[in-house]
Amino acid sequence: MTLQRPSRIFLTGFSGSGKSAVAGLVAAALGWRALDTDDIIAERAGRSIPDIFARDGEARFRELEAAALREAAAQANVVVATGGGIVQSEANRRLMAEGGFVVCLEGRPEVLWRRLRDAGGSATERPLLAGDDPLGRIRALKSRRQSFYALADHTVHTDSLTLRQVADEVVRAWWRFAARAARDPDRLSGTAAGAEAGLRSRPAMYW
Repeated sequence: MTLQRPSRIFLTGFSGSGKSAVAGLVAAALGWRALDTDDIIAERAGRSIPDIFARDGEARFRELEAAALREAAAQANVVVATGGGIVQSEANRRLMAEGGFVVCLEGRPEVLWRRLRDAGGSATERPLLAGDDPLGRIRALKSRRQSFYALADHTVHTDSLTLRQVADEVVRAWWRFAARAARDPDRLSGTAAGAEAGLRSRPAMYW
C-alpha cells in the first residue's frame, strides 16, 4: 500500500528562524498556501500579538494560539508558520502530528539575535531585544523550549543557509520523510516533564 504524504507542513522554531518567510517559499514550491498562526490570531482578535499578550496575559494568548492552530490544521495543502512557543502544549504537538509533517527551523542564539536585531522594530514589537542582555534572554528561553523543538519530524539548521535553501530543504524532507512520519500520530507527544516544569516556573514570552 502506498503511504500518503500529509497535506500540511508545520514549521516550528524560535523567533528569527525564518518561519514566515520560509512558509511562503515552501508553499509556492508545492502550489499550496502559506498560513501564519500569529496572523490568524491578530486577525480574529483585531489586535496585535504583543497587545494581546501584554493586556490579556499568557493564558488567554495560548487559548487563541491553540484556536488558530486548529483553524490552520483544518485546511489542506497549507504550510503553517507557528509561534515560537506553540510546541510547549502537548495538545498542539499532537494536533500537528496527526495532520501534518513538522519541521523545526533551528538556529544558534547568536544568529537568531542578529537576525532579530537587523530586522528592526521597537521594544514593544520585539521585547526580546529590550534591556541590557537580549542575547541572554534568547539563550535562556530557547534552552527551555529545546526539548520540544527536538521532537519535530525533521530539523533544518538555518545558520548558514539562505531562506531559499532552507525552503528547499523543507520540501526535500517532505518528499522523503513525510509519509513515513505520518504513520505515528503519537510521535510528538513526548511530555518533557522537566522542561514543562521549567516553563511554568519562569516569566512567559510568546516568541
